[in-house]
Amino acid sequence: MKKVGGYESSITWAESTKSKLREIFEKQMEPCKHQVICHGDAWNNNLLFKYDEDGVPVEVMLVDLQLCRRESFAVDLNYFLYTSLTGDVRKPNLDALLETYRGHFNGVVEAGGAGGEGASVRSKCLADGAGDVPEFVASGDGADDLERVLADCRAKSLEMVDTNPLMRPRFLSVFDELTEAGLIPASGAP
Repeated sequence: MKKVGGYESSITWAESTKSKLREIFEKQMEPCKHQVICHGDAWNNNLLFKYDEDGVPVEVMLVDLQLCRRESFAVDLNYFLYTSLTGDVRKPNLDALLETYRGHFNGVVEAGGAGGEGASVRSKCLADGAGDVPEFVASGDGADDLERVLADCRAKSLEMVDTNPLMRPRFLSVFDELTEAGLIPASGAP
């Protein structure tokens, strides 16, 4: 964000949040009421479509299943929305997308006999929006490997800000939305 400019409050917030990352990840990993089997890598490149003779999609399935796990219902949805949609598409349609998902999810829960209160998808997605790396929380021997992997990822991400036309707007739109939602204070202080 320093490289791009104009995101000083997000930079201040990120730097002040570093010391709390373990606590944040542990909180996010606590079991929630609505755990489901998640795909773990739900983005547009892992969707396989079947088309009819007119080229209209008639079925879709997720492929690349090695990261499946039991997780909050919002993890795959959040991952898909923030990796596969640009901010200019996601932001004006987010409430409708989440309401559609919530309606179908609650219908399945009720049909399965669980009933009870409906799931609040938007609050869960916003809570998960700051990062999607709980599976990488490491300790002991894995910490050195994790630091190397994260350093490599950071270097590649910084390079992509300049070389990949999709990277900059998608990355920055997440911070714009987090600031607008009040999750990143405009002043940058936690």
